[in-house]
Amino acid sequence: MTDRRAILTSLVLIAVSAVYFATALQYSAGSRAIPISVATLTILFLFLDILSQGEGRVARGLRRAFGGAASIRPGGDAQEQPVRQEALALAWIVAFTALATAFGFYIAIPVYVISYLWLHAGKPIWIAALVAISLTGALYLIFEVLLGYAIFEGLIFGGYM
Repeated sequence: MTDRRAILTSLVLIAVSAVYFATALQYSAGSRAIPISVATLTILFLFLDILSQGEGRVARGLRRAFGGAASIRPGGDAQEQPVRQEALALAWIVAFTALATAFGFYIAIPVYVISYLWLHAGKPIWIAALVAISLTGALYLIFEVLLGYAIFEGLIFGGYM
């Protein structure tokens, strides 16, 4: 059973992202790279979210690849998430924010991704490490190399807010 509300929400967000993308096209060449990248990735992930709402093999594969609980179908008989699990989800976000503020993104991202994928989502450590290294490398390549933009280094390493 597909979750029509989730699909509708994704479609609305795709429309908003498309407007954001179109607006970014009017910026100067140096200013539009990040907004266009963000809008494009947002639209891509929202499209994948829509595909994951079904019951077929592709939907199950997407849920398995991107979700920690692939067995739960959208709109299925999943129990309501207890408050403890919601508090844990919030704790992950708070921990990442504290880590990034203290040590910067180049340390916070791999630590967070490995910890979350391995401890919370139950992915093998080698997959978690591979994703973390790839994500951090992509971040460095995009911002530092291609855009020449220094990412926040953390308060401990001399960054300022």
